[in-house]
Amino acid sequence: MEDSKTITGVKILIIGDVRGNFIEVFKKFKKLKKKGFQAAFCVGTFFDPRAENKQLEPYLSGKTAIEIPTYFITSDTDKKSHALFKNSKQLCSNLTYLGQSGITTIAGLTIGHLSGVYNTDYYNNHDRSEAAEVGRYSSHDVDELLDQQSLQYPHGLDILLTSEWGRGFHRFLDAEDIPVTASGLCKSIGSPAVSMLASELAVRYHFASLEQCFFQLPPFRNRTGLVSRFYGLGSVANSFGMKFLQALNVTPINQVNREGETNIATTANP
Repeated sequence: MEDSKTITGVKILIIGDVRGNFIEVFKKFKKLKKKGFQAAFCVGTFFDPRAENKQLEPYLSGKTAIEIPTYFITSDTDKKSHALFKNSKQLCSNLTYLGQSGITTIAGLTIGHLSGVYNTDYYNNHDRSEAAEVGRYSSHDVDELLDQQSLQYPHGLDILLTSEWGRGFHRFLDAEDIPVTASGLCKSIGSPAVSMLASELAVRYHFASLEQCFFQLPPFRNRTGLVSRFYGLGSVANSFGMKFLQALNVTPINQVNREGETNIATTANP
């Protein structure tokens, strides 16, 4: 058995709404590969909202390589490009659609993911396939995630990837610390299902996009006693200079020094 003292963190990249700007993103990967990044994850809207994905063609054809294994989820805006990913999770070498919902292990990290956005009708009254066709998710998607976590990952997950922020993320923030997002008032943005999911799954890192805003919530403790961190990422090539890429070195949850976690200052769990 490998000595836990020799375990090092996993270097990963998280990217906000790509919105079809594949050349800009993948050129960055070419430079960053030299720094040892093992995986990249894209949240929010991945494809061009107009379904004009010409920038992706050289990668799909194999003429140009994607240097870092890249995994993505989708939002409702991606429904126009649904044909590109509905029949195969691997679009080309190093580019994989994670699927509608589930938990998987990538580069030694446990990754929970949920594609689509919240809609009350589709959440309560439609099955998974019907919801996926229009870029939504259903309660069945969320229940599957919770069941899988309970059975296979009782101590929580390393990462949760969602398109949306969780509703009420700002609950314990001072007024001056609440970010201004593209959707306006924070009390009106985000998904109640994502809030519940992030809490129940006990994730250490939660990443989302769609709000054209970069924001890092102060760390808080989840139900397992470990520290949770939320990042909202901006869009690639945005005109506001909002940060859209986050680099992290993540120690897998089964190697976390729990005593060390007790020394981290945290706020109330929103």
